[in-house]
Amino acid sequence: MARRFFEDITDWSRGAITATSPDRVPKNASPRSLNVAWLKQGYPAKRKGLSIITQAGETGTPAIMALGHFSTIDWTISDNGRWSKIVAGAFTPIDAAAPTPFTSGYKIPSTAIAKNLLFAVNGTDATKTNGTLVQKFGIAAPAVSTAAAGAAGNPNGSYTLYLTALNSNTGAESSLSAGVTVSVAAQKITLTFPATVFSTDTQITHVRAHIFKLGLTDIPFRLTNTNVTPNAGAYDATYGGYTSATASLSIDVTDADINNLIIKSPGAHDNDPPPTGATYIAYHGSRMFATDGVDLWYSDLNKPESFSPDRVEPINPSDGQRIIGFATLIDHHLVIWKERSTYKLTGPDDPNTWEINPVDLSVGLKASRSIVYAEGELGWEAEQGKFRIKAGSTPEGMDANVNSGEEDLNYLQLPNAIGAYDSLRLRILFADPEAGQTNNTGLFPYNTALGVWEDKWDPMDVSAMGILFDSVTGAPYVAVGNYKGRVFRLWQTPYVDGVRINNGAGTDFTLTGAPTSATAGTITDTLATFDTTGGGLSQIPVILVASDGSTQRAIIASNSGTVLTLVSNLGVVPDTTWTYYIGCPNFEFDTKYLGPTSNPTVESGTVFNSRRFKQVLIKGISDTGSADLDVYCILDHVENPFGCHVVISLEGAGALWDIDFWDDAVLGTNKAVAKHHSLGVHGKVLGFRIINREPTVGVQLLGVGLMGTELSYKD
Repeated sequence: MARRFFEDITDWSRGAITATSPDRVPKNASPRSLNVAWLKQGYPAKRKGLSIITQAGETGTPAIMALGHFSTIDWTISDNGRWSKIVAGAFTPIDAAAPTPFTSGYKIPSTAIAKNLLFAVNGTDATKTNGTLVQKFGIAAPAVSTAAAGAAGNPNGSYTLYLTALNSNTGAESSLSAGVTVSVAAQKITLTFPATVFSTDTQITHVRAHIFKLGLTDIPFRLTNTNVTPNAGAYDATYGGYTSATASLSIDVTDADINNLIIKSPGAHDNDPPPTGATYIAYHGSRMFATDGVDLWYSDLNKPESFSPDRVEPINPSDGQRIIGFATLIDHHLVIWKERSTYKLTGPDDPNTWEINPVDLSVGLKASRSIVYAEGELGWEAEQGKFRIKAGSTPEGMDANVNSGEEDLNYLQLPNAIGAYDSLRLRILFADPEAGQTNNTGLFPYNTALGVWEDKWDPMDVSAMGILFDSVTGAPYVAVGNYKGRVFRLWQTPYVDGVRINNGAGTDFTLTGAPTSATAGTITDTLATFDTTGGGLSQIPVILVASDGSTQRAIIASNSGTVLTLVSNLGVVPDTTWTYYIGCPNFEFDTKYLGPTSNPTVESGTVFNSRRFKQVLIKGISDTGSADLDVYCILDHVENPFGCHVVISLEGAGALWDIDFWDDAVLGTNKAVAKHHSLGVHGKVLGFRIINREPTVGVQLLGVGLMGTELSYKD
């Protein structure tokens, strides 16, 4: 005998749990979601879009490799070597005299801020900027000078003379040059600078001279202008060096003059630039740390550009693993990752009291750009998945509930993964290359407020992420760079991804429609007005939906006003019955596969009983006024074809959520009307896929109900 059942879900606070069968997930979780953001009350909503920061791409349309904010500028580093700032929505070199300070190629940058400077390395180049000038990271010691006996004077004996180079704007000084020795008998010494001492590095503002007399002192000291005369230029007493017009010095010092010198010269390697081939840097404990993949190097205290082979820590060098990155966990704790192991450096400023101990000898770091500091913890991508660590603990996996293994991600491309923390909306975002893909095609958000994963967002392929700040409110936000040299702002209305809805002068752009014709590599709509300004629609996703609900997703390579040219060919050439959506967040939300029962004492019925699924009830709301939901039935685990399809319209006058504080929903759920629709399907279990792809339209689900009758297994 048929028995009536009613099953409802009004709580999805467990987020997305994709690592198990859809009929085994908890009822308050989703087995699959796409472009869904969980509000803090546990309601799933359509994520907001990407607004355009740069309409046109960087010169040469390169991949953006890194971006961020420093001082008063928003900056980007691209794979064609450019280091630019964004001004009024356009790229301009930070330093017009050095627009491409990096070697061209796909080289992953690492950056750090120290002493009001932004430093960057990429395994080939080591560079810095103050926001206006781009200069070398560190100063190489000058070449050997020449010295000769001159006219009669005070010096008498054997002297060794040295030079150092100084950047008076940053305070950085080079190591001591190789010395030149001259013996004189009551004669002045002429010290001639190398001809290129200033021109070899444009950051050098002064040259300092140093002297050692055999038998008088144990170490060299820096010369002052006492009895030292430059041939040109001048001695700058503020910085203790000679200005750029100086080419030689006439030295007429006495022994007493040398004994009165008080500033010891640096050693031959006290102030070396960072190690050749530095791949990663971080400023920790008032020191710059760097690695060439082999050793952990650290600068002198409060001197981020002063490295030395004496300031190096080997990290278990016999294990055959490279050092990938490091980051501050708390003040005196630096977490150090190798490829398959994790270490911790503990201690204050004095390296003699540091301790370096293993934390985990099986979990390391796969992608240096994936390191994220959030809420007192560090998160990152390891070979085994996504991990986190807090002070006093060992690494723990973050992603047991979601699919993130080698079958889901392109393991070989995983070093390109990126992480970012949206501190305003309490989300950690990882951009990963999915299986079969080279680019980072998926964004995987972890909601720290609820402690849940939100499965996957796919606004576009993401080549870089960083934190910028709103120019009006100062609020931080996640910015996204793509593989064609453009930058976007994440989590913006209207609900579109990287596209304009109009040109601001009365022309609306087409974002959805039906093809008038198509090939495997092109979509044509002769009635459309596609945006062609600047980068146009390049790198923007387009979703193609057939009448039966099946979909194809493609990336636009270029476009005219009526034709989209795709990066890759489509598997099925669409006809005029298909619908395309350009840059529209593809909201897809799956419910648990339900096997309801009429027995009030148990949570769910047996999967062996058949059921007549008669009616669906949807309660939701739209912050944009109205929305149409396509509700597809997944009957007995079969998605192709779907068991049924109904369209349910939502209204949402007065709805408001995400007011930039924990995704608050201010909507009054009593205003949301429950809509019901007949289904008329028969099976054992049923799940719903709820979809909205409308451009500029928001959706929030409040509840799903299912009505029907339960039959015996004999029925």
